[in-house]
Amino acid sequence: MDSASVFNDRSSRDKLALSEILERNRHLDFRNAPKVLLTALTAAVKEQRWEIASNLFEIIDPQQYRTDDLAAYTLAITQFWLHKKDYQSASHWLNSEQLSTAIPLMKAEDQVGLSIARADVLYGLGHYPESAQERIFIESLLTNSKNKKANAKAIWQTLIKMPTAQLQIEEARSVDKTYTAWLELATIHHHNQIDIAKQVEQVQAWRLRWPAHSAAKSLPKSIEALKQSAATRPAKIVALLPLSGPLSEAGTAVQDGLAAAYFTALNQGWQLPTLTSYDTNQYTIKQLYAQAIRDGADFIIGPLEKNKVGILLSMPTDIPILALNYIPNATVNDADDSNQIDPIHKDLATSANIIQFGLAAEDEAFQLAQTARNSEYRNAMIIQSSADWSKRASQTFSQEWLSSGGVLVSNTTLTEAKNFSAEIERSLLLPTSRARHQRLENIIGQKIEFTPRRRNDIDMIVIFANSKQTRSIKPLLAYHYAGKLPVYSSSHINDGLEHTTENRDLNDIIFNEIPWVLEPNTLKRQVAERYVSNKKLGRLFAMGLDAFYLHPRIEQLRQAPDSQLQGMTGRLSLQDNRVKRELQIAEFVKGRAKKASLTKN
Repeated sequence: MDSASVFNDRSSRDKLALSEILERNRHLDFRNAPKVLLTALTAAVKEQRWEIASNLFEIIDPQQYRTDDLAAYTLAITQFWLHKKDYQSASHWLNSEQLSTAIPLMKAEDQVGLSIARADVLYGLGHYPESAQERIFIESLLTNSKNKKANAKAIWQTLIKMPTAQLQIEEARSVDKTYTAWLELATIHHHNQIDIAKQVEQVQAWRLRWPAHSAAKSLPKSIEALKQSAATRPAKIVALLPLSGPLSEAGTAVQDGLAAAYFTALNQGWQLPTLTSYDTNQYTIKQLYAQAIRDGADFIIGPLEKNKVGILLSMPTDIPILALNYIPNATVNDADDSNQIDPIHKDLATSANIIQFGLAAEDEAFQLAQTARNSEYRNAMIIQSSADWSKRASQTFSQEWLSSGGVLVSNTTLTEAKNFSAEIERSLLLPTSRARHQRLENIIGQKIEFTPRRRNDIDMIVIFANSKQTRSIKPLLAYHYAGKLPVYSSSHINDGLEHTTENRDLNDIIFNEIPWVLEPNTLKRQVAERYVSNKKLGRLFAMGLDAFYLHPRIEQLRQAPDSQLQGMTGRLSLQDNRVKRELQIAEFVKGRAKKASLTKN
C-alpha cells in the first residue's frame, strides 16, 4: 500500500473529471476559489496530469485550508512531489507547523493516509527504518483487508532494502515487539548464504516465536517461496565455461569462484549437488548441452561467451540454465558457435527456463541515474568514451534520467586523449563565451579583463570511461571551470590498484562498485591474490560465487519479485528472466575507493 492508493481511495468520492471541473468553472477566477482549486488539483493528480497540477500548485495558498481540506491538499501535493522525486519538499511540508497542528483535528482515516504518505517520503529519502516504523504504527488502524495486505507488503519491501548489518543494529535498538519480529524475519531473508533447507527451518522457528504476528499468519511471498525452492534444488550441475583458448583465464576465474562457494558450503553442511565443468572452447554449445542432458544434469551454469549464450537462446532447452552473459534481443545464426550475427536467422526469443546473469554496464548506469535523481539533481551532462560498453551505459542512463523527470543537457563522446580538452571545452560552451567576449571588445574598441564562463544549466556530470581516461577527464573539468560540479561514474573508473597518488585525480567522484571490491571478506584471505588485486578477474571470480549461491534460489526469485540475494556482485533480483544488480555506492577519498554514505536530509 502506498499513499497513491490512499489518495485515489479518498479522491474517488469526487467523481468529477478534471476536464469537467475546468469546463464548469471556466469563467471563474481560480485564485479566489480555493475549494475549486483544490478539487481541480486533486483531479489533476489523480489523472496524472502533472503539468496542470504544477500550474495549480503554483497558485494555491495552503494557508487557506483547514482539517479535511488540508488533508486533501497534503495527499494531492505529496503525490505530486513523489512523482517529481522531490522528497525534500514533501518532507518539509509533512513536517510543517501548519500540518502538525491540524493533524490531531483530522478524521482518523485522513491521519492514516498522511502517515502512509509520510512513509512513502521517508522511503524515497532512504530512511528505511523510519518508513517501516511509520507503517507498523498504523497497522492496527487499517480496517480494510486489502489495505492491510498492501501495508504489510510495503513494510517488507522497505525492510529488505536494509543490509543485514543495519537490520541487526535496528534489532538491538528496538523496543517494539512487532518491529523486532519484522527485523528478525528480514535478517533471515538476507541469510541466503546458508543451505536453503536451513533457511526454511529458521523461518519455521521464527513463526513459533511470533505466532500472533501478522507476517506469521501470511508470510511475505519471498519467504513463502523458499519452501518450493528447497524442494526443487538441483542434484547435478554442469558449468559450461571456456577452460582453454583465449578466454581460459576468464573461464577459470568463474570456475574458481564456483569452487570456492561450493567448498565453503560443503564445510557449512549444505546438501549439495554434484558440480562438473565442460570446456566450451572444445565443443559447440549444442554438443555440450546434449552431453549435459545425457550425464543427468538438471541445472546448467554458463556459457560465459556472449555469442554462445545467443546460440543457447535459439535452441530448445528443457532444464533451468543460468547463462553468464547478457545478449540483446537480436538475431543470431544458430548453425554453429561463430561470432557472426546473421540477420536472416531466427529472432532470439526469451526462453522461460534461461536466466541471463552478467556484469552489465547497463545495471550500473540505471542505478547511477536513480541515485543522482534521488539526490535532487535534475540537469545532467554525460561525458562518454567511444567504447561499446560506454555507449550502452550512456543510453541506459539517458532513458532512466529522462523518464524520472531529469533533463539531459548534453552528451559528449570523447575521441582520443589529445582531443579531450577541446571536446570538453566545447561541451561546456566555453568557445561561445569567448566569442561573446571578442564581440564585446570589438564593439567598444578596447581590451576587457575576462574569465570565460561555462554553461550554467548543469548541476551534475556523469562520466562513462575507464580509470585512465577519467584521471585525465576530471582535472580537465576543473581547468574548464566545472570543477565544483558533482561527478558520478561507473565501476570502470576503479582499476582496483592502489595507485593513491594517481587516483587523487578521481577524488570526490561518486561511483558504484561491487561488494567483493568494497567489503571486507574472510574469503579474500583464502583465495589467489589475483582475485583480490586484479579488477577484471576479481569481478569474474565474484560472479562465480554469486552463480553458485543463485542456483538454488532461481525459483524463489522468479515467484517473488521482492526476493533479493545479497551477492558479491551486488544486491541481486530477477526481472524478465534477467538478474538485476544493485551495486554499492562508493567514492574516491585521498586516492582510495571507499563506501560512500549518501545522506539524504
